[in-house]
Amino acid sequence: MIGIQSALEKEIELIREQMADAAIQCRAGLDYVVGRIAGAEVVAVAGGVGKVRAASCAQSLVDLFHVESIIFCGVAGCLNPELKVGDVVISQELFQHDYIADTKTAILGKISARFNESRVGAGENLVRLAHTACTEALGEGSCVLGTIVTGDKPVLTRKERTKLRRKYGAECVDMEGAAVGAVCERNSVPFVVLRAVSDSAGFLTPLEFKRNLSATSERVQQVMLRLLALNGQ
Repeated sequence: MIGIQSALEKEIELIREQMADAAIQCRAGLDYVVGRIAGAEVVAVAGGVGKVRAASCAQSLVDLFHVESIIFCGVAGCLNPELKVGDVVISQELFQHDYIADTKTAILGKISARFNESRVGAGENLVRLAHTACTEALGEGSCVLGTIVTGDKPVLTRKERTKLRRKYGAECVDMEGAAVGAVCERNSVPFVVLRAVSDSAGFLTPLEFKRNLSATSERVQQVMLRLLALNGQ
């Protein structure tokens, strides 16, 4: 079974519409929709915004549904000024940019450096499949492979985004991806994160996010559906 996870319902509604023999299982206040897409058994869930909700949901996919892989899809804030709204970022690696950021304090200075490591690497096979799927679904030049950074606080200003771009070389910023990746790594479950850029690399306004949410969510779900089809071949 393949786990498909998002933060918002809008980011997963097209996936649910395409599911055959769909059945809903409610667990801990979330609707896990189990069905089939392109011959594959899948479970799709919108787990909520933020790292805690995302990690909890991912662990439930592992424990309750015994998924063999997790694909996270949704929208994200742009860090690379060369990307356009609607371009898709496929994770090769992810970092929690707000995880023990200040290592110079007295108490953290006594903690091993490895405690501050927040990197997780996506599954190579899933990354390759996702790249092929994106090219076939959206066309050449529609996606980029790279780094995604994750934090619980929205990154709104150009200054903050420029800093993350310089520090990590990241393409976009989200609020769930690296947390899901950390759970998958701990459980030895392959994963990949797909993010459609929902804004420019400058200052983000709630209006811009809301205006672009439907179109960008649809694009990343088109990639997801093509990925599932390729996975079943």
